[in-house]
Amino acid sequence: MDEGKQTMSRKRLGKYGLYCSLALLIGSSLVFIGCSAEMLDAIAESVEEANKPAPAPTQKEVIIPLSERIILYRVDNTFYTGDFRGRGAIDNLCRNSRNRPSWATHAHGFISRNVTPGDAIIDMPDNYGIPTSAPIVGPNGATIANNWDDLLDGNIATSLDQAGVLEYAKKWWSGSKANGTMRATCGEWTMTSGASGAQGDSSVTSVAWIEDGRIPLCTDTGQLLCVGW
Repeated sequence: MDEGKQTMSRKRLGKYGLYCSLALLIGSSLVFIGCSAEMLDAIAESVEEANKPAPAPTQKEVIIPLSERIILYRVDNTFYTGDFRGRGAIDNLCRNSRNRPSWATHAHGFISRNVTPGDAIIDMPDNYGIPTSAPIVGPNGATIANNWDDLLDGNIATSLDQAGVLEYAKKWWSGSKANGTMRATCGEWTMTSGASGAQGDSSVTSVAWIEDGRIPLCTDTGQLLCVGW
């Protein structure tokens, strides 16, 4: 045996000799034989392997089930005037939209009305049972907001364009202020003449995403958004 291996075996004898002796005594209660270098090395490797610290757990990506998300999506590619014939017609468009994912069993227009009791975007959890703690995502899975309060606190995490809700720099009818309360609603979405409505801008993450500062006439056009869960 070369000098390096002899040195290693001496070190292992001091550290693992007891394991070797016990193993041989268990194997034969009558004869005690000392360890060979090869046997000592094998026992040492086995003990060292058994005593290795467990690897640190790898951090797994947290995947939120689809059933625990809220999705924003557009009805279609149409630009509508402000007369949708009311909330019922808007909700029907959202339920029948090809853009509504199959897992979203509930769908309503993401839009505010000036009625009593309240039917603004901020009222939707109370009115329709939207889960307020669920993240809001776009069709491509990008997170727009972490929860309902986060959605209506001013800024959003991802623009509607980047989240796949709308195409670049499109206007959409919101009828809302930045906090989700009612602003201007085209006569509760039943008028074009003599009325105006608030719109949002799909290209930004600032408050203008839902209230862009303009109050266009309801003869102007914008797209219609829906919320599904």
